Amino acid sequence: PFMQTLFLTMAFALAPGLHETWISDTYPADAQIQSWSQHPGTRSYLFKIQDASPEPLLALKNLRGADRLQIETSWYPTEDAVPAWRELAGMGAELVTYNIGVPLNDEIDRINRAGFSRVSLILTEYPDAETGSRLGRIQAKLSLSYVMNRYPRYMDKFGLQEIPASALLQFVTDYWPLYTQMDTLNLLPHTKSIRVSEMFPPPESLPYIAGLKNISAITLETTSAPDDPAAWQALKGLPLRWSCRGFVPSREAITAYAAAGRTLIIDRDTDLTHDESSRLAQSGIPTEWIHVAPFSR
Repeated sequence: PFMQTLFLTMAFALAPGLHETWISDTYPADAQIQSWSQHPGTRSYLFKIQDASPEPLLALKNLRGADRLQIETSWYPTEDAVPAWRELAGMGAELVTYNIGVPLNDEIDRINRAGFSRVSLILTEYPDAETGSRLGRIQAKLSLSYVMNRYPRYMDKFGLQEIPASALLQFVTDYWPLYTQMDTLNLLPHTKSIRVSEMFPPPESLPYIAGLKNISAITLETTSAPDDPAAWQALKGLPLRWSCRGFVPSREAITAYAAAGRTLIIDRDTDLTHDESSRLAQSGIPTEWIHVAPFSR
Protein backbone atom coordinates (compact mmCIF):
# COMPACT_ATOMS: atom_id res chain seq x y z
CA PRO A 1 0.00 0.00 0.00
CA PHE A 2 2.86 2.40 0.77
CA MET A 3 4.41 2.29 -2.69
CA GLN A 4 1.08 2.54 -4.48
CA THR A 5 0.40 5.89 -2.82
CA LEU A 6 3.88 7.33 -2.90
CA PHE A 7 3.91 9.15 -6.22
CA LEU A 8 0.17 9.84 -6.09
CA THR A 9 0.82 12.10 -3.11
CA MET A 10 3.83 13.85 -4.60
CA ALA A 11 1.91 16.62 -6.31
CA PHE A 12 -1.84 16.93 -6.34
CA ALA A 13 -4.35 19.57 -5.34
CA LEU A 14 -7.90 18.73 -4.40
CA ALA A 15 -11.09 20.65 -3.82
CA PRO A 16 -13.00 20.00 -0.59
CA GLY A 17 -14.87 16.71 -0.71
CA LEU A 18 -14.03 13.10 -1.58
CA HIS A 19 -12.04 12.18 -4.69
CA GLU A 20 -10.93 8.68 -5.75
CA THR A 21 -7.88 7.13 -7.35
CA TRP A 22 -8.36 3.65 -8.80
CA ILE A 23 -5.32 1.39 -9.09
CA SER A 24 -4.92 -1.57 -11.44
CA ASP A 25 -1.86 -3.81 -11.54
CA THR A 26 -2.89 -5.42 -14.81
CA TYR A 27 -4.13 -4.35 -18.22
CA PRO A 28 -7.92 -4.23 -18.13
CA ALA A 29 -9.92 -5.97 -20.85
CA ASP A 30 -11.84 -3.79 -23.30
CA ALA A 31 -15.10 -4.65 -21.56
CA GLN A 32 -13.63 -3.53 -18.22
CA ILE A 33 -12.48 -0.22 -19.69
CA GLN A 34 -15.97 0.30 -21.08
CA SER A 35 -17.50 -0.47 -17.68
CA TRP A 36 -15.21 1.97 -15.88
CA SER A 37 -15.90 4.64 -18.49
CA GLN A 38 -19.62 4.45 -17.70
CA HIS A 39 -19.16 5.28 -14.02
CA PRO A 40 -20.56 8.72 -13.20
CA GLY A 41 -18.15 11.53 -12.42
CA THR A 42 -14.38 11.50 -12.80
CA ARG A 43 -11.49 9.91 -10.93
CA SER A 44 -7.76 9.34 -11.19
CA TYR A 45 -6.26 6.10 -12.47
CA LEU A 46 -2.92 4.42 -11.86
CA PHE A 47 -2.00 1.47 -14.05
CA LYS A 48 0.98 -0.56 -12.86
CA ILE A 49 2.12 -2.53 -15.88
CA GLN A 50 5.03 -4.74 -16.84
CA ASP A 51 4.46 -5.10 -20.58
CA ALA A 52 4.62 -1.58 -22.01
CA SER A 53 4.23 -2.75 -25.60
CA PRO A 54 2.10 -0.75 -28.07
CA GLU A 55 -1.06 -2.87 -28.28
CA PRO A 56 -1.98 -3.03 -24.58
CA LEU A 57 -0.97 0.59 -24.12
CA LEU A 58 -3.29 1.74 -26.89
CA ALA A 59 -6.23 -0.05 -25.28
CA LEU A 60 -6.10 2.58 -22.53
CA LYS A 61 -6.91 5.38 -24.97
CA ASN A 62 -10.57 4.29 -24.84
CA LEU A 63 -10.81 5.06 -21.13
CA ARG A 64 -13.18 7.89 -20.25
CA GLY A 65 -13.81 9.76 -17.01
CA ALA A 66 -10.14 10.04 -16.00
CA ASP A 67 -9.11 13.39 -14.53
CA ARG A 68 -5.59 12.02 -14.02
CA LEU A 69 -3.94 9.05 -15.72
CA GLN A 70 -0.64 7.66 -14.43
CA ILE A 71 1.12 4.66 -15.94
CA GLU A 72 3.90 2.98 -13.96
CA THR A 73 6.26 0.81 -15.99
CA SER A 74 9.29 -1.36 -15.34
CA TRP A 75 11.33 0.26 -18.09
CA TYR A 76 11.49 3.45 -20.09
CA PRO A 77 9.65 3.73 -23.44
CA THR A 78 11.10 1.57 -26.18
CA GLU A 79 11.37 2.83 -29.75
CA ASP A 80 8.45 0.77 -31.04
CA ALA A 81 6.20 1.99 -28.22
CA VAL A 82 6.87 5.72 -28.64
CA PRO A 83 3.82 6.31 -30.96
CA ALA A 84 1.51 4.57 -28.46
CA TRP A 85 2.96 6.55 -25.58
CA ARG A 86 2.52 9.72 -27.63
CA GLU A 87 -1.20 9.04 -28.05
CA LEU A 88 -1.63 8.49 -24.33
CA ALA A 89 0.48 11.52 -23.46
CA GLY A 90 -1.85 13.52 -25.70
CA MET A 91 -4.65 12.46 -23.34
CA GLY A 92 -2.61 13.71 -20.39
CA ALA A 93 -1.04 10.37 -19.34
CA GLU A 94 1.92 10.67 -16.97
CA LEU A 95 4.93 8.36 -16.92
CA VAL A 96 5.92 6.84 -13.58
CA THR A 97 8.90 4.57 -12.88
CA TYR A 98 10.05 2.90 -9.68
CA ASN A 99 13.65 2.00 -8.87
CA ILE A 100 14.94 1.63 -12.43
CA GLY A 101 17.39 4.49 -12.15
CA VAL A 102 17.70 7.75 -14.01
CA PRO A 103 17.10 7.38 -17.76
CA LEU A 104 20.07 7.37 -20.11
CA ASN A 105 20.33 9.92 -22.91
CA ASP A 106 18.67 7.71 -25.55
CA GLU A 107 15.86 6.91 -23.11
CA ILE A 108 15.40 10.62 -22.42
CA ASP A 109 15.15 11.24 -26.16
CA ARG A 110 12.27 8.75 -26.39
CA ILE A 111 10.57 10.23 -23.32
CA ASN A 112 10.74 13.66 -24.94
CA ARG A 113 9.39 12.40 -28.27
CA ALA A 114 6.47 10.80 -26.44
CA GLY A 115 5.56 14.26 -25.17
CA PHE A 116 4.63 13.59 -21.53
CA SER A 117 3.43 16.57 -19.52
CA ARG A 118 4.74 15.01 -16.28
CA VAL A 119 7.33 12.38 -15.47
CA SER A 120 7.65 10.96 -11.93
CA LEU A 121 10.68 8.90 -10.94
CA ILE A 122 10.92 7.00 -7.67
CA LEU A 123 14.61 6.54 -6.92
CA THR A 124 16.69 4.80 -4.26
CA GLU A 125 19.94 6.74 -4.48
CA TYR A 126 20.91 10.37 -4.69
CA PRO A 127 22.47 11.53 -7.97
CA ASP A 128 26.00 12.57 -8.69
CA ALA A 129 26.52 15.82 -10.61
CA GLU A 130 26.44 14.16 -14.04
CA THR A 131 23.22 12.28 -13.29
CA GLY A 132 21.54 15.33 -11.83
CA SER A 133 22.49 17.36 -14.89
CA ARG A 134 21.15 14.66 -17.22
CA LEU A 135 17.72 14.99 -15.64
CA GLY A 136 17.64 18.51 -16.99
CA ARG A 137 17.19 17.11 -20.49
CA ILE A 138 13.71 15.76 -19.68
CA GLN A 139 11.16 18.08 -21.30
CA ALA A 140 8.33 17.53 -18.83
CA LYS A 141 7.32 18.62 -15.38
CA LEU A 142 9.58 16.45 -13.26
CA SER A 143 8.84 14.88 -9.87
CA LEU A 144 11.57 12.92 -8.10
CA SER A 145 10.92 10.89 -4.97
CA TYR A 146 13.94 9.62 -3.05
CA VAL A 147 13.10 6.54 -0.97
CA MET A 148 16.32 6.46 1.02
CA ASN A 149 15.26 6.36 4.66
CA ARG A 150 17.65 9.24 5.13
CA TYR A 151 17.67 12.88 4.17
CA PRO A 152 20.41 14.12 1.86
CA ARG A 153 23.75 14.82 3.47
CA TYR A 154 25.85 17.87 2.67
CA MET A 155 27.86 16.00 0.03
CA ASP A 156 24.64 14.87 -1.68
CA LYS A 157 23.69 18.46 -2.41
CA PHE A 158 26.18 18.77 -5.28
CA GLY A 159 24.31 16.22 -7.39
CA LEU A 160 20.88 17.41 -6.28
CA GLN A 161 21.71 21.03 -7.14
CA GLU A 162 22.30 19.98 -10.76
CA ILE A 163 18.66 18.91 -11.06
CA PRO A 164 16.57 21.71 -12.62
CA ALA A 165 15.16 23.95 -9.93
CA SER A 166 11.68 23.48 -11.45
CA ALA A 167 11.64 19.81 -10.38
CA LEU A 168 9.69 18.73 -7.31
CA LEU A 169 11.80 16.70 -4.85
CA GLN A 170 10.23 14.39 -2.26
CA PHE A 171 12.23 12.77 0.53
CA VAL A 172 10.81 9.63 2.13
CA THR A 173 12.14 8.67 5.55
CA ASP A 174 11.13 7.18 8.88
CA TYR A 175 12.32 10.08 11.03
CA TRP A 176 11.95 13.85 11.25
CA PRO A 177 14.66 16.38 10.39
CA LEU A 178 16.90 18.10 12.89
CA TYR A 179 19.19 21.06 12.26
CA THR A 180 21.68 19.27 9.99
CA GLN A 181 18.93 17.88 7.73
CA MET A 182 17.08 21.22 7.64
CA ASP A 183 20.26 23.07 6.74
CA THR A 184 21.07 20.76 3.80
CA LEU A 185 17.49 20.77 2.48
CA ASN A 186 17.42 24.57 2.60
CA LEU A 187 20.52 24.71 0.39
CA LEU A 188 18.43 23.20 -2.43
CA PRO A 189 16.45 25.70 -4.55
CA HIS A 190 13.72 23.21 -5.45
CA THR A 191 10.18 22.93 -4.15
CA LYS A 192 10.37 20.03 -1.72
CA SER A 193 8.13 17.70 0.27
CA ILE A 194 8.87 15.17 2.96
CA ARG A 195 7.06 11.98 3.91
CA VAL A 196 7.44 10.24 7.27
CA SER A 197 5.83 7.00 8.43
CA GLU A 198 4.39 6.05 11.81
CA MET A 199 6.04 8.77 13.87
CA PHE A 200 4.78 12.13 15.02
CA PRO A 201 7.60 14.66 15.28
CA PRO A 202 9.39 14.83 18.62
CA PRO A 203 9.54 18.28 20.24
CA GLU A 204 13.20 18.75 19.30
CA SER A 205 12.34 18.47 15.58
CA LEU A 206 9.53 21.03 15.53
CA PRO A 207 11.62 24.20 15.06
CA TYR A 208 13.54 22.58 12.20
CA ILE A 209 10.37 21.38 10.45
CA ALA A 210 9.03 24.93 10.72
CA GLY A 211 12.36 26.22 9.37
CA LEU A 212 12.21 24.23 6.12
CA LYS A 213 12.07 26.44 3.02
CA ASN A 214 10.08 25.85 -0.18
CA ILE A 215 8.06 23.02 1.36
CA SER A 216 4.91 22.15 -0.59
CA ALA A 217 3.73 19.24 1.57
CA ILE A 218 4.53 17.26 4.68
CA THR A 219 2.96 13.80 4.56
CA LEU A 220 2.55 11.71 7.69
CA GLU A 221 1.50 8.10 7.09
CA THR A 222 -0.05 6.24 10.03
CA THR A 223 -2.07 3.11 10.68
CA SER A 224 -4.17 4.76 13.40
CA ALA A 225 -5.16 8.17 14.70
CA PRO A 226 -2.91 9.77 17.32
CA ASP A 227 -3.72 8.91 20.93
CA ASP A 228 -3.68 12.60 21.75
CA PRO A 229 -5.65 14.67 19.20
CA ALA A 230 -3.66 17.72 20.32
CA ALA A 231 -0.64 16.26 18.50
CA TRP A 232 -1.82 18.09 15.38
CA GLN A 233 -1.55 21.45 17.12
CA ALA A 234 2.24 21.14 17.17
CA LEU A 235 2.14 21.17 13.35
CA LYS A 236 -0.11 24.20 13.05
CA GLY A 237 0.35 26.23 9.89
CA LEU A 238 2.20 23.52 7.95
CA PRO A 239 0.95 22.02 4.64
CA LEU A 240 0.02 18.62 6.09
CA ARG A 241 -1.20 15.50 4.33
CA TRP A 242 -2.36 12.74 6.64
CA SER A 243 -2.19 9.37 4.89
CA CYS A 244 -4.37 6.85 6.75
CA ARG A 245 -3.24 3.36 5.81
CA GLY A 246 -6.06 0.85 6.20
CA PHE A 247 -8.50 2.95 8.22
CA VAL A 248 -10.87 5.90 8.15
CA PRO A 249 -10.53 8.31 11.09
CA SER A 250 -13.45 8.89 13.40
CA ARG A 251 -15.42 12.13 13.23
CA GLU A 252 -13.61 13.29 16.36
CA ALA A 253 -10.19 12.51 14.86
CA ILE A 254 -11.08 14.33 11.63
CA THR A 255 -12.29 17.36 13.58
CA ALA A 256 -9.04 17.45 15.53
CA TYR A 257 -7.04 17.31 12.30
CA ALA A 258 -9.11 19.78 10.27
CA ALA A 259 -7.39 23.07 9.42
CA ALA A 260 -6.79 25.21 6.37
CA GLY A 261 -4.22 23.82 3.96
CA ARG A 262 -4.51 20.21 5.15
CA THR A 263 -5.37 17.15 3.07
CA LEU A 264 -6.57 13.69 4.07
CA ILE A 265 -5.59 10.51 2.21
CA ILE A 266 -7.43 7.22 2.77
CA ASP A 267 -5.28 4.30 1.59
CA ARG A 268 -7.71 1.38 1.93
CA ASP A 269 -8.90 -1.16 -0.60
CA THR A 270 -12.10 -2.23 1.16
CA ASP A 271 -15.23 -0.26 0.35
CA LEU A 272 -16.23 2.72 2.43
CA THR A 273 -19.36 2.33 4.48
CA HIS A 274 -22.16 4.85 4.04
CA ASP A 275 -21.19 6.48 7.34
CA GLU A 276 -17.52 6.68 6.32
CA SER A 277 -18.36 8.21 2.95
CA SER A 278 -20.63 10.77 4.56
CA ARG A 279 -18.05 11.53 7.24
CA LEU A 280 -15.37 12.25 4.65
CA ALA A 281 -17.61 14.15 2.25
CA GLN A 282 -18.90 16.40 5.04
CA SER A 283 -15.50 17.01 6.66
CA GLY A 284 -14.65 20.00 4.49
CA ILE A 285 -11.13 18.59 4.09
CA PRO A 286 -9.89 17.75 0.59
CA THR A 287 -9.77 13.93 0.71
CA GLU A 288 -8.28 11.35 -1.64
CA TRP A 289 -9.41 7.72 -1.39
CA ILE A 290 -6.81 5.47 -3.00
CA HIS A 291 -7.84 1.86 -3.65
CA VAL A 292 -7.80 -1.01 -6.12
CA ALA A 293 -10.05 -0.52 -9.12
CA PRO A 294 -13.50 -2.11 -8.85
CA PHE A 295 -13.16 -4.88 -11.42
CA SER A 296 -16.31 -6.15 -13.13
CA ARG A 297 -18.65 -3.70 -11.45
